[in-house]
Amino acid sequence: MTAPDPIALESDPRGVARLSFGGEKDAQLEAPTLKALTSALNDASMDSSLRVLILSGGGECFCKGAAETGPPLASLFAALAACPVPTLARINGPAMGAGLALASLCDLSVADDLARFRLTEEDGEVPDALLPFLQEAVNPRALRRFGLTGETFDAETARRYGFIDAICLGAQLDETVEMMLAPLLEGDGRAQRRLKAALRGARTA
Repeated sequence: MTAPDPIALESDPRGVARLSFGGEKDAQLEAPTLKALTSALNDASMDSSLRVLILSGGGECFCKGAAETGPPLASLFAALAACPVPTLARINGPAMGAGLALASLCDLSVADDLARFRLTEEDGEVPDALLPFLQEAVNPRALRRFGLTGETFDAETARRYGFIDAICLGAQLDETVEMMLAPLLEGDGRAQRRLKAALRGARTA
């Protein structure tokens, strides 16, 4: 069995949890890593003091996609969608296939201006496990265009089509994350949890 890529879950006194994964420049998510990430997400979601969850690549990329596109991938996305607090994607490099889908499913996102994106996996497919989540998170025309062409695009294009919210210089990524955190932490955490629960209920109705 392939060993999981490095995964780290750290929390600070503000209730901000940072979940980082991967360490290899060209790594894809293997089944053991998907399962470990899902477990880490579920563990974080059980923490009543949690206010915000940040998802970040741990190496030079955010995520190069998934080598396993079956139930383990669907379980990871279900766990992210079920997170009871605001989620923020810190996109520190390429986000391909499942990586772009992960970023898009987060409530907020910011990307290094040099990051590159692709909706399809290396085999040119958009995994069936991702489609229900992508249909909710992504503009339908963007989903059709980038799913059919498989083209790679830059951060400005990703922002324009609604895959991400903000772009910054790589050296300013952590500073920008902190700026995006500020209004979330100033808000009412209970109200944020109620809204997330209501949105989950609307999704499953």
